[in-house]
Amino acid sequence: MLHYIIWTGLIWGILLIPYVILYRNQSYFVINRIYLLTSLILGLIIPFIPQGDLAIPAFTATPVQFINVQLQEITIKSNTVGTHLHVHLFYVLYTIYIIAVLISLIQLIKSLQQIRQLIPNINLFKKEVQIHYSDTIAMPFSFLNTIVLPEQFKFNENERAVIINHENAHIINKHYLDLFFIQLLLLIFPFHPLIYWYRKELKLLHEFQADRKVLLQYPADQYARLLIQLSNTSHLNPPIFHSFASSHLKIRIMMFTKRYSIQQSMIYFLIPFFFLFCYSCFSQHEKNNPKDEIKTITSIDTMSIFDPKTNIEQLKIVQESIDYHTVPEVMPEFPGGTSELMKYISSKLVYPEQMKKNNKEGTTILTFIINEFGQLKHPTIIKSVTPEFDQAARDCLFNLAQDITWKPGMINGKPVNVIYTLPIKFKLE
Repeated sequence: MLHYIIWTGLIWGILLIPYVILYRNQSYFVINRIYLLTSLILGLIIPFIPQGDLAIPAFTATPVQFINVQLQEITIKSNTVGTHLHVHLFYVLYTIYIIAVLISLIQLIKSLQQIRQLIPNINLFKKEVQIHYSDTIAMPFSFLNTIVLPEQFKFNENERAVIINHENAHIINKHYLDLFFIQLLLLIFPFHPLIYWYRKELKLLHEFQADRKVLLQYPADQYARLLIQLSNTSHLNPPIFHSFASSHLKIRIMMFTKRYSIQQSMIYFLIPFFFLFCYSCFSQHEKNNPKDEIKTITSIDTMSIFDPKTNIEQLKIVQESIDYHTVPEVMPEFPGGTSELMKYISSKLVYPEQMKKNNKEGTTILTFIINEFGQLKHPTIIKSVTPEFDQAARDCLFNLAQDITWKPGMINGKPVNVIYTLPIKFKLE
């Protein structure tokens, strides 16, 4: 989950760069809205795209040299500080996340209850726009298909028509869908600051669009005076509806004079996609022209995890067949050497509780690649025993990939990709 949140935030941040540079101060309101919503959706989807779809050099299993590596037996008790610290930290972070989600959910429920009190007779299934009057508000607002006007504020017919026209623009453009989408994201990512930034920008774009519709029929100077007049009154601003004279009045009034060109807006909109196209072509070129092909599969020793049937749990890593089949002149190197690699893996591997209860044993075999940048990539189960053992092995390699960068293997002084095979034996003692 942490990996997904990091990748999502990174994508959202990268996609914001062209928006801030090219679009934010332009009057391409529809294009800007599409861009922001598309950016949010891409950030949610891209992390799920398998990395195996990217360009990967080809490999051929042709062992050239055999090197035997003797590993010492390692015994680890399950109550060691490292294991418990890792487990406790996970539960602490998970608890904080759940609390944050609940807080976001409570805030959403309170906002809906507040609207229900303001509009007790709201009909969500009515297609026509509804207009309600309330004596508890001082600022007009819209929610779904309903416009709410304050009874205490005395509007003339012209001002009333302007306000209804403005709020009706929010309804026609279905701006409320954007706000509900953002609120859903906040339930999933309650701590993500970029979501709040996207929400602020989208709400501002909604106001720009509504203002533009009003300015087609109403003088800009009179409309600006009405906005300033209403901005001095107190108003509600829950995250799920639009208030007529919301904040950022200075920016909104400045946008009154901006001219709109559909041709120019499309050119600006296509610039980021041009760079994406260039990147895709480059990736395809790399895929079709692999540089350093590894002509071997490297095999690491078998690791065994033991668990006694008594209350004292122990994890043992037992050395079995230890053969490296190598072509690289210099093998990839884990920081601190092979012994540190074994220590790291043993600290992350946990015997699944359900398998202990069921007295299950077995050997899970994985392959992974140490690429030319020293990164662990493409962990794959090639021999499965149970889903629980497989998941424990995957979690171990996931932590390894996130925490550690290797020194890559070398051929002719150039870094290359190397495949490793890792058998992990789960055994009850």
